Amino acid sequence: MVNLLGFALGTSLYLLLLVMVVYYRDRPFNYLIFSTAVAGILWNLGEMTDSLWQGFYYEPSPVLIPTVSFSALGFLLAVVTHSALKDDESNLSKILIVCGYLFSLTATFLNIHALFSGAQVPSKLSLQVLIIGTASLLASSIFLNLSENANKKLMMLAGLSIFLTSLVHLSGETEEKFWFVELFAHQSSMPLAIMILLQDYRFAFADLFLKRALSLILIAFVSLLLYMFIALPIQKYLNPTQSTAILLSLWIFTAMLYPFLNRQAVKIVEKILRRADWETVKEQIKESIEALDSVDLILDLLCDKLMKTLLAKKADWREIQEHPVSLPDVICSQKGVQILIPTTDAPSYALTLENLAGGRKLLSEEIEALKTLALIVGRKIDSQRVTHERCEQEIREQEFSKLATEAQLAALRAQINPHFLFNTLTTIGYLIQSSPEKALTTLIRLTELLRAVLRSTDEFIPLSDEIKLVQTYLDIEKARFEERLETCIEVPADLERIKIPSLILQPLVENAIKHGISKSKTGGEVKISAKRIIQNSQDFLLLTVLDNGYGFDESELRKSGRKGIGLANIEQRLKNYYKGKAELRIETKKQVGTKAQIILPIAYKNDFADVT
Repeated sequence: MVNLLGFALGTSLYLLLLVMVVYYRDRPFNYLIFSTAVAGILWNLGEMTDSLWQGFYYEPSPVLIPTVSFSALGFLLAVVTHSALKDDESNLSKILIVCGYLFSLTATFLNIHALFSGAQVPSKLSLQVLIIGTASLLASSIFLNLSENANKKLMMLAGLSIFLTSLVHLSGETEEKFWFVELFAHQSSMPLAIMILLQDYRFAFADLFLKRALSLILIAFVSLLLYMFIALPIQKYLNPTQSTAILLSLWIFTAMLYPFLNRQAVKIVEKILRRADWETVKEQIKESIEALDSVDLILDLLCDKLMKTLLAKKADWREIQEHPVSLPDVICSQKGVQILIPTTDAPSYALTLENLAGGRKLLSEEIEALKTLALIVGRKIDSQRVTHERCEQEIREQEFSKLATEAQLAALRAQINPHFLFNTLTTIGYLIQSSPEKALTTLIRLTELLRAVLRSTDEFIPLSDEIKLVQTYLDIEKARFEERLETCIEVPADLERIKIPSLILQPLVENAIKHGISKSKTGGEVKISAKRIIQNSQDFLLLTVLDNGYGFDESELRKSGRKGIGLANIEQRLKNYYKGKAELRIETKKQVGTKAQIILPIAYKNDFADVT
């Protein structure tokens, strides 16, 4: 019975090998493995038929059956040698391959001759030829270089060793007393099928055969334990009806236990095959693509990761331009696997993995994991597209805003220059009437001032340059007010390099003289100062223009509801330049004077003028 089970198992293994070779026919067809599978099936089917024939009819099976089975066994010697040495170009390997076929053909010819001559099959001479051939091939293979293709050549050594042991036993006169030796001798072809499946189709072997075989072994082992330690001991104390009930209960228990044992068998095989932990793979891919900002890089990373995880020989992706894929999908074919990555808008993408190693077929949980990954990548691509579109829109809006701001600032700058000019010309007009000589000197200073103002097109200038412009303007006004106007400028040297908007102080100085000093009978003083202050842990520049002239009540300012061109211009420029971080403050009191302050942030080094 064990022998029959072994032959059935061997037949199924070689049948699986035959199916895998035919199924993967899109690859270069492997005639050697195909021949091995056919020979293995014929050997196991022949021996199983012979055993059943003798068991049912108590006589030897028709002589054709052992002739075919032993000829197939002899042919396995040739294909084992050829499969292991086909990639070796050395002369010794070629000689060994030829010798293997010669020994196999000779043994087959001797068996066919015995069939037609009515002699015993298998022919003892054919077995002796195979023994001599196997031993000589085994001895010769020892001298082969094992540095390259070591796995195949080690497989050859193991296969030849098993064949030699089996052939020595089969050539004996009597059956072996020990059943396990008998089993080993008759099932010598099974390790060859297992080695080929593990080497070329290990995933198919594991998924289609090993998991089920291991599950059956586990359930058989549990059933044996239950029978030996439960059923047998208590049967002596029970009547037949009770014994039958116990056996049925144990049978139901084993049936209920099978799903658990099957899961354990799957886990064992998965651990042996070292399949990837898909939860870990998903997390790794998710973390990796988060740092990427290109669709090409995301898809290339996915290809690389899945190619390594699924042991594919090739991975590539392409765009699907026709219409966007709405749902993730995994399409399996003989060539490999195609993964559809969904996106909201076209193009969507298709990732292709070709030639999965070891005859690998995707399990249901692997397919679901790939669909989840496709969905994750698809959402990332959608997010990337939205981010890019948003960035492009923001860049366009910033460009439009910048152009609008530059145009507005140019208009404001153009507004302040004539305003300053008209007021200064009015001053010169007074001087022409009262002091023509001072008027000439003042006109020259005005020319210098206007040349400096109109020559500079920079929006920001160093504070020192702004102070020079203000000083020139004050000199012009002193020519008009003489002793009634006193000035004081206090600007620390370390602040002179700070850049400020051009002509930001002149309107404040002009207002101080126009609305403060000029309205006071005794005149007054205009004091200009600058200092660094800290607000909310940030550096600011405080510019102050203080006069002790006429002044006016704040209620009058609120009542008027408007500010002059100069102050409105300053507020608008500060708003455009500093986006709410700068401030203009006006404090005034009638008969006391006015204090105007500008607070500018100086948090960035580009607020400082370059020294050349």
